[in-house]
Amino acid sequence: MKRKIEFELDGLGLIEAIDSGASQGLWEGVDLIAKDARLRAPHKTGNLANSTQAEAPTGSLMSNDLTAIVASGAHYATFVEFGTGIHGPKQARIYPKTKKAMMWRGPQGKIFASSTAGMKAQPYLIPALEAQKEVVAQVIADAVEFEVESKLRSK
Repeated sequence: MKRKIEFELDGLGLIEAIDSGASQGLWEGVDLIAKDARLRAPHKTGNLANSTQAEAPTGSLMSNDLTAIVASGAHYATFVEFGTGIHGPKQARIYPKTKKAMMWRGPQGKIFASSTAGMKAQPYLIPALEAQKEVVAQVIADAVEFEVESKLRSK
């Protein structure tokens, strides 16, 4: 004879424990990604690495909108990650918008040009994510397991 056993997970507080564990694990995980990205960031002044931070998770696993961000506050971070000019997403030379020539500072002093090929990408965020994704998945799983076990022990 088959028997059907039903119980409500929410009555045990497990849904909240799973959600809390996922959020805590994600927070720990994005911190690992941010640390890895800071180590991988090209170092000229250190500003790019220093401005790369993890942001606390928002949303909820149960509502399918749990999100965390690793971002750089440096205004040029996107250019470093994806490249510019022919090396970037637009794959076209860079021309001045309002003048006949552009100027920037190079190792030997000022450089003037009517166009430039741009700079090659020096990815650091995406490689950090790729390198840490399995570790982050395990950190999240461990945090969920810890929260659920803690909840069950307290009942």
